[in-house]
Amino acid sequence: MNTNPAVGRYLLNCFSVEFSVQSVTVAQLPWTEETDMRELRTSLGNDWFVLRRGDKIYGLATVPKPSVEFGQATTVLPLSGYEGLDFMRARLNEALPELLPKYQAERVRPFRFLAQKDEFVADFAANHQIPEIVKRGFAIRPRFELEARTIELVEGELRVVVAMSVAMQWEISASLTDLAKQSVQLDGLYVLLKQPEPGERRLVGRIKSANQGNVELDETMDGRISVEADLVRLEGSKFSFKRCLSRLLGTRYRDFEVQREIWEAKFTSGPSFNEVLGKFSRNSRTVNLGLGIVATIGAAIPIQNTEGAPIYRELPPVEYCFDAAKTKRKTIPWSGLVEFGPYDSDTFEKRTPRILVVVPQSEQNKAEQVFGTFLDGVPNGQFPVGFARLFNLRQVKFGTCPVADQRLAPNQHAAAYRASIESHLSSGATYDAALVVVPDFSRQMPDDHNPYLHAKALLLTNGIPSQELRVATLYQPDMSLQYTLRNIAVSLYAKMDGAPWTVSQPRTYNDEIVIGMGMAEVAGSRVEKRQRHMGITTVFLGDGNFLLSNISRECSYDEYPEVLKASTKSILAEVKRRNGWQPGDRVRIVFHSAKPLKNVEIDELIAECVADVAGEQIVEFASLQVSQDHPFKVIDRSQPGKKYGQTMKGVYAPARGFVMQLGASTRLLATNGPDQIKRPLSPLPAPLLVHLHKRSTSKSLDALTEQILKFTSMTWRSTSPAAMPVTIYYSELIAELLARFRTLPDWSPALLNTKLRASKWFL
Repeated sequence: MNTNPAVGRYLLNCFSVEFSVQSVTVAQLPWTEETDMRELRTSLGNDWFVLRRGDKIYGLATVPKPSVEFGQATTVLPLSGYEGLDFMRARLNEALPELLPKYQAERVRPFRFLAQKDEFVADFAANHQIPEIVKRGFAIRPRFELEARTIELVEGELRVVVAMSVAMQWEISASLTDLAKQSVQLDGLYVLLKQPEPGERRLVGRIKSANQGNVELDETMDGRISVEADLVRLEGSKFSFKRCLSRLLGTRYRDFEVQREIWEAKFTSGPSFNEVLGKFSRNSRTVNLGLGIVATIGAAIPIQNTEGAPIYRELPPVEYCFDAAKTKRKTIPWSGLVEFGPYDSDTFEKRTPRILVVVPQSEQNKAEQVFGTFLDGVPNGQFPVGFARLFNLRQVKFGTCPVADQRLAPNQHAAAYRASIESHLSSGATYDAALVVVPDFSRQMPDDHNPYLHAKALLLTNGIPSQELRVATLYQPDMSLQYTLRNIAVSLYAKMDGAPWTVSQPRTYNDEIVIGMGMAEVAGSRVEKRQRHMGITTVFLGDGNFLLSNISRECSYDEYPEVLKASTKSILAEVKRRNGWQPGDRVRIVFHSAKPLKNVEIDELIAECVADVAGEQIVEFASLQVSQDHPFKVIDRSQPGKKYGQTMKGVYAPARGFVMQLGASTRLLATNGPDQIKRPLSPLPAPLLVHLHKRSTSKSLDALTEQILKFTSMTWRSTSPAAMPVTIYYSELIAELLARFRTLPDWSPALLNTKLRASKWFL
């Protein structure tokens, strides 16, 4: 382990870039709406690199004597400012494949290439006897990406760097005809063209059936309903691999997966990724960008604080609060619950909740034993006080709904659950929540036959949130079961409109709300003309307490910005009324979104909504993009990790709460440290990228970033923090369930915006 302070504790997965010039002279053309940039680039060929910025098009000659003229004037772009550096960053991105000419570019921007020697299936085959179709038709290779980025580690010091990331490329070249002969179920998998024409989309569509050398499609990108099997191959997704190899390898598939994880960790774990960076930067590399312009790619960048210019800091542990006065605090939520009880102990209304237990008849006795433990706890164990005492409940009443499961085929369970629940509820009994025990195999079942999904949807239409348990959970060893019961207890209490805990948050406003803005693709289609979207809005108080969620009407992607605007105004108006905003009140409204909308300035849309609804209040608002979609990672070379059995997990992973400046308006935030990482083979976790939009009037990015860390602790799905803040995490949970519910008969999301609007039904 490298602990030499001379090389720095922290390392960014980016290589330094030095340019051989201090400025660059570029040709210039005006841009108008009639300008077709793709057509312009085609006409210039490889003689010029062109880039549009605002109403200007800059061009840099890449050969001594271009065969085509470009530009009406020239201008000098200093590389000391953003405009010049951004131009060079874009030019470097186009030239990066020339940095490694021995590697064929799978993609140019970012430059993506595959390892030439390392391939897992061949490694596995060397020590295991596997079918020839697997040896020749399946491959997993390390896939590397290089991408030039502009960063600002110290304010006012812009620089271009090259970020490196590594993942795995899954490829299936096996013939569809041969796979079908081996009884591999191909329907529902996507196919790609083996040899697409220039400009032709590689993805063809989804298989309906495959027979006699032909593939029929039930969803296509270009309208075709069938394609010759020899012209296409399966998309190399993890789902396709599992479908094929679980059939082709049989019982050896488990060994395959175990060995695959070990092999992948040789590239993606913290120490392994550190070695990858070291090998690449062992020697500096150069690439020509234009006449007399050379970029030199150097070593990975160490992150070191200097006096007066700190680049990183480590946030204190999040404090969980268990009373309205915020005096009862703990840094471990479970310890706080056991010692103090829930945050809303004095105001929770359902003191004698009724809980429905839906369980297969064959497991009813075992379920009653486990739920007895759930209710009463395990003295001197990890679940010492039980559900009732933990949340200060007077009495918990269970109602049992047995499901006759004898001699049922797997695809008959969903109907059996629906029938049993309908019959039980027809008696007029009411419940505050439900615990639904389902067979273990239901996890692999398609949604239209999944018994829990059918049960959850039916219960929701009756206003009853539910919690899933698989039969295997009932038979867990006592020690493991106690941890599971803790998570179930927290989630179930939250689903009954309880608030287990909040977080400490300084209050300097009359009111503060935090709004998560998400989007669900509810059609489950990859064909744009068939896609339908729903906006998902989640609303919280500044301390993380959940207020409500809102689901917009279905719309196309082009319609979404207007739907989002209307939905946001409606939400703000409702919160203004509910919280009693008065003229002159100081209010802060914080918006979190996971990704930008194409051709939409989200901060301008939000500013318009705030001005329209809260014109009488003194409003500060902040619009933040909180994303995992970026190439940056940080290595902590002094982090030994946490003990896990006979080995260590989380080695080289920065601690939870590590924050690093990446730009004046951008931070990296580590939310998964060694304590949160589950297994030794887990990849080095990616931090969140937090970006403050320019129209925001609340500029305290450091405080807003710390609030995001606190909101990762506000998930009530378990006692462990989430990787994302609940503003986005909850939206993702809702989006996933909405897409799955769509496959069910008679499902309507209308109830979610009425009776269940304030419910955490999605946990």
